[in-house]
This record gives sequence, structure tokens and C-alpha cells, in this order.
Amino acid sequence: MQALIPVVDFQIGDVQVPAVNARELHTFLGAGKMFAHWIKERIEQYGFIEKRDFEVFAETGNNPLGGRPSKDFMISLAMAKELAMVERNDKGKQARLYFIACEQRALQLAGQAALPVAETVPAGCARFNGVPVLTNLQLQGLLRVSRDTLRSNRILRPGRFKVGVHFFNLSGEPLRNFSLDNITTGVLTRRGGRKLTIWSMEGVEAHLQMLPPSIAEPARQRLQRFLAGEAELLADADSTTLPALPAPVALAAVNSQPSPNTTPCHATLCFPSATAFGLAMPDILSLMQRHGAQLAEVVTEG
Repeated sequence: MQALIPVVDFQIGDVQVPAVNARELHTFLGAGKMFAHWIKERIEQYGFIEKRDFEVFAETGNNPLGGRPSKDFMISLAMAKELAMVERNDKGKQARLYFIACEQRALQLAGQAALPVAETVPAGCARFNGVPVLTNLQLQGLLRVSRDTLRSNRILRPGRFKVGVHFFNLSGEPLRNFSLDNITTGVLTRRGGRKLTIWSMEGVEAHLQMLPPSIAEPARQRLQRFLAGEAELLADADSTTLPALPAPVALAAVNSQPSPNTTPCHATLCFPSATAFGLAMPDILSLMQRHGAQLAEVVTEG
């Protein structure tokens, strides 16, 4: 693959990510504005954030007339792809396709480092460039959560999930190739849609770290059994046949204990925004529907 623009590993904030020099991207795109005005306008217009999407540093020696040193920007590959897309010209399209190829290569290398032996991947696991991945539905089944929870995780902590490292959005030719490559795995990768999100093992772990231990640890055990070929993941977390999480105390043990206190108990849930509350509501209602009867039995027992 010809390197149109150098892509290097660079630390943005606390994370080491594939990154691009914004000035070099500006030159390649042939943007009509001066670099300083162009990058400032794009950052303000599309809401990019320093230490999350880019880092700023001073370039000494680039100003022969003296005065203040010029600023350069190292931007994440995700930001570079978006800047290329909004340029809306042939150069922008060419750069965007190049960055997508770089993302695919990064995912492949990350998977090879994590799983050097291909035989360790179970037959029922989807692969992307030889790397084990989970579809959105498989991840829902693993974590026992709805797709709204996966979406809210990305909204609440956008810096934790990087395109090309933690997840990939496939469409068009890459999606067709992915579907064909996984016919023999028995994994349903499409339901008539034109887009598909897949998650690397790094992305799965990022979700696990956002869940309470009571949910995350059983999910890690399910993942280990799945990767060892000892178990299957549920195909659809929205299925009405999805089993409830195991109760922490056996029913017999509950019967042997004193009757629980029936005094009403109140809990407060705090959300950072109305959007986050709206995204969490389907999960709250789902838990009430699934476990309401169990809770009623326990309260009235004895």
C-alpha cells in the first residue's frame, strides 16, 4: 500500500494511537485556506477536542522572519478521516480510503499480537483480516445488555473507543468481503442492513471495563470459554429467550434466611445528561420486566 500521508503511533492524551500530521494532511488535500485558519475552523466546526482527538506542539525553526513559533497538530486517524471526508473533493476521498486501509492494517496487527496462533480462534468466531472479532449482536449476547447500552458507552466515553483499534464500521465492499469470509463460521453477520459494526478483543475489554464487576466478570468467563471453543455466545441479546443473570444467592439459601425487610427502599440514579438517561431507559425497563416477578417472590417469601 502506497503511503499517501505518513501514519505514525503517537500519544494523544493518555492513549497511544495511529496519528497524522495535520499540516501534511492539509497540504495533500489542497485546501484553499492557510493552514492555521483551516485547522482552527475545522476544530470549532466539528467539535474536536485537544488531548482526545489531537495534540498541539510548537514548531521552532519554521518561521524565518522570527516571531512566535508556528503551531503543528498531530491528529488521530479518526479525526484525519473525518477531515478528509468533509473536504468533499477527489483528494479528500482518496485520503479517506487510504485511512480506512490503515485502520484495517492496524486492527490486523493488533489481533496478530494478541493471538499469534490462528488455531486458538474457535470455528464459530467471526474473523476480520484473520483477527477474531465480535459482531454487535454477539457482543450484546456476551455482555447480556441491549444495543442501546453499547451505544451509550460510546457516547459517554468517546475517548475510550477508537475506530480501527476497538471497533470497525463496515459497509460496501469491505462488508461484502467480511460476509463472504465468514460464511463457513456460521456467524450471521447481516440482517439485510448496509452497515455492520464489529469489535476487536480490545473493544470488548473496553466495554467490560465500563460495566459493574457483577456483570463484567461473568462476561469475561463466557468470553474465555467461547474463545476456547467450549461455549457459544447468544446470537441476540434482545431475544425473549435470553436467560436472566444467575442469582447471587440460591433459592434454598433464601428460604433458610429470615424474612427480608419489606420496608420500601429508594435508590437514586444519576445521569450526566438527558441523552444518557434516554439511552439507559430501555435497559432499566428491560431489567424491571425480566426480574420484577423474581423480586416480588423474594419479598413475599416466608
